[in-house]
Amino acid sequence: DQKKLSVDFEGVKRLFLPEFLGRLSALIPFNSLEEKHAHLILDKFINNFESRVKKKHGINLEFSEKLKEFLVKKGFDKIYGARPLKNILGKKVFGKIADLILFDSNKSETIFLDLKDGKVVALYKHSLNLEINERELVNES
Repeated sequence: DQKKLSVDFEGVKRLFLPEFLGRLSALIPFNSLEEKHAHLILDKFINNFESRVKKKHGINLEFSEKLKEFLVKKGFDKIYGARPLKNILGKKVFGKIADLILFDSNKSETIFLDLKDGKVVALYKHSLNLEINERELVNES
């Protein structure tokens, strides 16, 4: 690691002027993210969203492990890290869930999100009856 750090610093010295380098207090190397980190990041994004939805609308969200795996595969990139994952969740999943909560006449205490035939689906769990409705959220090809 020390050898790699010295090589990286040599590259920094070639790239920047000495005046700029004199203002730096430290160089901190970062390792790239791995897929296992993407799973942890996904769980954090989901937990934050679930708690906001529960607090504001009284609705529980549950994500299947199969869906989580799908989202990590679609949204994790070795170069860009978790940014694509955040974009997929925000635009394609969380936005659609928000539309579902606000505009769908089916109201439920719990919405279970799963992957079926390559598509993200929402299963409503009604506490008073056992009716389960299915609605497509994201059409991934």
